[in-house]
Amino acid sequence: MSAFKRVVLGVKTRIADDRLTLVAGGVAFFAFLSVFPALATVISIYGLVADPQTVQSHISSLGGAVPREVQEVISSRLESLVSSRDSSLTIGFAFGLLVSLWSANKAMKAIADALNIAVDVEEDRGFVKRNAVTLLLTLVSSLVFIVALAVIVIVPVLVSTFLSQGTAKILTTVVSWIVFIGLLVGMFLVLYRYAPARHRRQPWNALLPGAIFSGVLFVVTSAAFSFYVGNFGKYELQYGALGAVVVMMLWLFIGAYVFLLGAEINAERNHPELRQSRRAKSI
Repeated sequence: MSAFKRVVLGVKTRIADDRLTLVAGGVAFFAFLSVFPALATVISIYGLVADPQTVQSHISSLGGAVPREVQEVISSRLESLVSSRDSSLTIGFAFGLLVSLWSANKAMKAIADALNIAVDVEEDRGFVKRNAVTLLLTLVSSLVFIVALAVIVIVPVLVSTFLSQGTAKILTTVVSWIVFIGLLVGMFLVLYRYAPARHRRQPWNALLPGAIFSGVLFVVTSAAFSFYVGNFGKYELQYGALGAVVVMMLWLFIGAYVFLLGAEINAERNHPELRQSRRAKSI
């Protein structure tokens, strides 16, 4: 059996063994609870270096990759956050930032638990260490998101300086998405390496295939889901005022599933014997 076929069959078995659909649903639920605290964190940090009101326009420039309903939910909350935030470096600001980080940390804890399942390890970190790791990863994720927003602003300015308007528009779109996917892959790499409870860290190159696969697939599936919702999915007719919430939950679920699929691919490529030995012990 070829190595590729072995990995494909192994990942298929892992998806069933780990109940990946159920686990991804749990991650999506906690991600949904953490979306607005995470936005508060982004607004607080972003406001230290730029006008936080521009965040909303930058998010909308992601275009078809994010469903319109999700953008509307986020935009309405951003308006409230921007109008009520305090941009001064005070104790109140620091406390508010910590509260936002702690609230957003629910999603990162769920991600860590899900990755533990995917890579066949038990959670053995103490309360302090586990929360310190997940809080740091939450902060890093927020910073990566801010960098991604900055790229959306900076790239068009740089490109339009040297090229004609028509060429600049095309190149801007291509470069922005390449950089965005690159940042997404980099974030996935960091999470795959540091979120699970491991005594010995995996080398970066061993985690790269799953991160690239999930990063690209995340953007593709997100755009496809956005197209479907915009043209065929009439969730507002079925769920009424909750339609946007349902779309957001489904979008988060798809993203969580794709992200965890990359972890399963890495686990099967690098250490298939761990799953085999665990099965042998359970017999």
